Amino acid sequence: FPMENNITFISTVPGLSSVKDVVPRPSSKALPKWWVDTPLIPHGMSIYDTEGGNVKTCPSFPDYFSQGIVIPMWTDVILSYQGEPNLWFWRTPDKQFEWSSHSGEQFLDHVPFEYKGLKAKFVFKAICPWRIITPPGYSCLQLPLFYHDTNDFAVLPGIIDTDRLHQLNQQVLYLSDEKEIFIKRGTPFVQYFPFKREKD
Repeated sequence: FPMENNITFISTVPGLSSVKDVVPRPSSKALPKWWVDTPLIPHGMSIYDTEGGNVKTCPSFPDYFSQGIVIPMWTDVILSYQGEPNLWFWRTPDKQFEWSSHSGEQFLDHVPFEYKGLKAKFVFKAICPWRIITPPGYSCLQLPLFYHDTNDFAVLPGIIDTDRLHQLNQQVLYLSDEKEIFIKRGTPFVQYFPFKREKD
């Protein structure tokens, strides 16, 4: 289905695009609860006077939340990782929704990675049922959801030339100290910002 700016999403799973809580949406339709609940304090700030105003009147936040596209988690999923003896598995309610992994040799053995001060323990790979198609010369910046409330997982950032490569298989950091985590269907999962490349 088409979205703004000639960006098109195609599902590899029949009928998924008709399930309202899992379809990709503008970031402004997937706002974190704390942002929605924060009262708007009238702007009274100046370069010399910091009284008045709050995060809702700071230009960077409203602009950030109004840009990009959020893909919600498309199915309930349980991810599990146990450091010793390096056991991992995933479970979903339907075999159409699969996951894989990136071994330590592929990433974590080379990068002592932390996110929000939390050490990454393992990298799962989501086999995403959505494809992105952008106009010629456009790519997408892939980002974790910085302001959403989870310390269990985070998607790794990257850039995909979505005018040529349409498949999205997000690399997902396992951050929790628990032996398994549950990601509920419809949970905001990953954010994409389309942009025009300066050159190919």
